[in-house]
Formats: sequence, C-alpha cells, structure tokens
Amino acid sequence: MSDICENGCLDSYLFDPDILNRLDPSIFKAEYKNGVTPLNPGENLHIRPLCIGDYNKGYLEVLKQLTTVGDISLQDFEDRFHKMKSCEDSYYIVVIEDLTIGQII
Repeated sequence: MSDICENGCLDSYLFDPDILNRLDPSIFKAEYKNGVTPLNPGENLHIRPLCIGDYNKGYLEVLKQLTTVGDISLQDFEDRFHKMKSCEDSYYIVVIEDLTIGQII
C-alpha cells in the first residue's frame, strides 16, 4: 500500500493506517493531560505505521535507545521492511513523527 505521507513523499506503510483510526479509545485506561492520548500524542506529532522512508528519519537511532541494533544499511532495512510487510496481520510497528523536524522520536 502506498500513500502520500505528511511530508508529501510517496511512501509505503507497513500496514494500513486506518487500523489505528479504528482503535476504540476506551481501551486506553490511563489518564492523560492537555488532550494528549495514545492516538493524539501532541501538537505537530503524528502516530502512524512504520514507513519504508523512516530509515532516513532516524528510526534506527530511536530503536538503538531501546535495544542493540547493529550496523544496518538502507538495503538491509528495505529488505526487512518488505519481508515484514509481506506477512500480513503480523507486524504492527508504530512510530511517532515530529512533523516540525520530519524525524521519528
């Protein structure tokens, strides 16, 4: 599936972004302040499926803060992305993009 992302580039989502829109907000039991929710993370922040272009938006740098990543080339990232995408209903990697800087945070 290809869509036009917020920054105007033609990108490929890992899964259909409508899945996030169909989530029932009542499943989130925590209390949030200032209108922030899991599906509305804040001003100029957008929650969405991983895109193939996120390699260049700092996705791996954020992932390295959580786990050991190793040295992954753009080709390696794209190959893994396409493998995950081909396994429908298996991978639901969600990112938050700071739209003011065009980076994954």
